[in-house]
Amino acid sequence: MTTNNYSLVIDIGKTHVKLHALDHSFQSVFSRQMKNEVILGPMYPHANVEKIWLWLMTNIKQATKEFTISALTITTHGATAALIDRTATDSDGLVLPVLDYEYAELVDKTSEYSKVRPSFKSTFSPNLPVGLNLGRQLYWLKHTFASEFSQATDILMYPQYWAWRFTGALYSEITSLGCHTDLMVCH
Repeated sequence: MTTNNYSLVIDIGKTHVKLHALDHSFQSVFSRQMKNEVILGPMYPHANVEKIWLWLMTNIKQATKEFTISALTITTHGATAALIDRTATDSDGLVLPVLDYEYAELVDKTSEYSKVRPSFKSTFSPNLPVGLNLGRQLYWLKHTFASEFSQATDILMYPQYWAWRFTGALYSEITSLGCHTDLMVCH
C-alpha cells in the first residue's frame, strides 16, 4: 500500500456509473465502471439506487486496499433529486424511488404544471421536455404520491443524496440547484 494520498471520483451518469482513484497529477490509477440501468416500475421508471450502492461499496473497498483516499467528489447526471426521510431506519432513506427524468409520460401527466411554473425571467430555466425541469418532477410526485411526499424531511439533489448516504451529513450546492430546475430564483 502506498503512502500517497489519492482522490476518489464517483460519477453516476445516465448510462454508466464510474469510479476513479486519481493521483496528485489527477491521473486515474484505479478505474471501474458499470452500466446504469433504469428500473421500469412498479411506480414509475427510477434509478437503481440499491444496485449502485452495492457496486460502489464493493469497488471502494477494493480501491482503499490499494490507495489511501484523502478526498472524495461526487458528480451525477442532472435534473434528479432524492426525497428522503433522514430519520428513517431504512438504509437508503428514500421515501419514493428516484424518478428517471426521461419518463416520457411525465409531461402529459403534468399539463397543469405550466400554470404554476415560474417564468424564465425568475429562474433562467427554459421549459424543457419530459422531466428535465426538476420542478415538474417534484410537482408530479407531490400530487401523485402525496402521502409518501409528505414523509420527506429533505429533498436532495442527486449528488448530495450520495454524499448524505456516505456521511449522514446534509449539504447543498448551487450548481445542481441552478441546473434548469425551475427552483432557483435569481435577482
